[in-house]
Amino acid sequence: MILQITNKDTLDSLSNISDSNFNYGLLIFLGIIAIGLILLIYYSRRKSKQDVINNLAGNKKSILVESIITSKVNDSTKKTQSANEIKPDIGNSEIKTLKKDEQVKREFKSETKGSNDYSSIKVIEPVKPEKEEQSKEKYIGYNPINIFAQTEPFNYPYVIMPKPNSVIKFPRKGRIGRKGFKEEDFKKYIEKYFKESFQVFDDRFILVKNNPKPFEPDFTLIDEKNNINIFLDIEIDEPYEGLNDISKRRPTHYQQFDTNRNNAFKNRGWIVIRFAEIQVHQKPNSCCRFIADVLKSINPKYVVPASLSNIERLNPIRQWTKEEAENWSLERYREKYLGIDNFGQTLTSDDLSNIEETEIGEKIEDIVEDDKFIPIEAKYSNTNSKLDKIYSAINSGKYLSFKFKNEQSVVKPIKVSDDKLFAFCYVKNRDRDFSLYQINDLCLKDSYYTLRVAGPTIGLDQITQAVNTAIVYHKLIRMKYTRSSWTNMIVDRETGELLIDRIEAEESVRTINDVQLSINALAQEHIEAYNLNSNYITAYCNKREEQRTFRFDRIGEIEILNI
Repeated sequence: MILQITNKDTLDSLSNISDSNFNYGLLIFLGIIAIGLILLIYYSRRKSKQDVINNLAGNKKSILVESIITSKVNDSTKKTQSANEIKPDIGNSEIKTLKKDEQVKREFKSETKGSNDYSSIKVIEPVKPEKEEQSKEKYIGYNPINIFAQTEPFNYPYVIMPKPNSVIKFPRKGRIGRKGFKEEDFKKYIEKYFKESFQVFDDRFILVKNNPKPFEPDFTLIDEKNNINIFLDIEIDEPYEGLNDISKRRPTHYQQFDTNRNNAFKNRGWIVIRFAEIQVHQKPNSCCRFIADVLKSINPKYVVPASLSNIERLNPIRQWTKEEAENWSLERYREKYLGIDNFGQTLTSDDLSNIEETEIGEKIEDIVEDDKFIPIEAKYSNTNSKLDKIYSAINSGKYLSFKFKNEQSVVKPIKVSDDKLFAFCYVKNRDRDFSLYQINDLCLKDSYYTLRVAGPTIGLDQITQAVNTAIVYHKLIRMKYTRSSWTNMIVDRETGELLIDRIEAEESVRTINDVQLSINALAQEHIEAYNLNSNYITAYCNKREEQRTFRFDRIGEIEILNI
């Protein structure tokens, strides 16, 4: 009996244990299934994300080449790269991929004396460009008055403005060309001063009809607010390529070198601002001040950053000739002012097969009217003699600018006789003769002025804007000025007769220099006596040959001379 009862209890206990084990097993089984589903979803999403990254970054071969190159560079330039390490980007996957490309470029551009030469290694395929965001035609929404205009040969910095009502060619994301040596440094300044008002990019390009390669701005600034549609291309111009092998590097950005490129941007609604690299290296804040001045000139509502208001303005630097750039390369001129031993190495890619024009891009290109293509040539060479340039100007109907007895002049040449140049002078506004021996810094010019504000629709605001810019940049102003009529009445002491002396109104052409606002140039007693305000200027008048005061509202036409 006892045995039977014991066996029954044992069976009941075993039965309970079996039920319990079954329940535990079921829970474990369901848990394994749940974990499997979670892992399946996780790896599925990860694979999808990786596919997107691979599609944006290019094929695996490109990534493999980059990995090999990065590994080699890390072995040879480990110390230098640690100082130039780029912080990881936290943006979208495409931006991360582009940053990776940039990191490879930065590693090759580091100032290292390693013997490895990777200049022959190129990325197999560039980063796949995005489609542009533009869906319909857009036009500039500002008046592109260029108070900074010049004619070739230029002085840095210089500005190219689009034509009024120009259609805009939107940029697309992507960059296959190598970056200039100073771009990363200058980018920090541009973002500091302009990122609040503009979108700032350094990885954009535009396609241009009949041009095999895309044009890539060093920096792109965009403001579409209130349909003002400002698209700005900022360039840093170097005199020669940043290659260490002197025998292989070529001169760049010499006179006329960028004419066709500038015209391409101009005709597609872009403003182009070009600085010499030495200006960006030595005075980056002043370069940003110049950018702000340009923006203020076309958009009165633009507020110049307060931190730029007291920054000194740039001194102009004459654009170099091809021969000068070649000589500077031999002298290692860039390396000297940059304070470096060499440029390192920079990767680039010439594979453009995957860049195709978009439908809206083709439509814009059909609207654009391009300037006639100008072959690049060293037209304004310093090796030309004075007489060569003078006769060239006479035969082609061009103008000449030069220093004569240390005074700037711009003239229309007529003839050369007895070692003298006979010409019409736009400073004195009369025919003059100049001794050839006292003419220096002679340049050919397409026009005697860089800006003309004239016509029946001329407004006081336009005149004021042009005059204020001439004040800031010490420009000479040539203007049509109307002196008002006035009457002077005196009493003859002997006869007691009232004498009336009436001066009639007179319109004349005058050139003035050393222009200042009267309230800044004259004594306070004089300002109060004549009730002067910010609508008056004081300047040296070359017609009267003395200092005179002028009113803005009596200026009927104004030209800024091309000096």
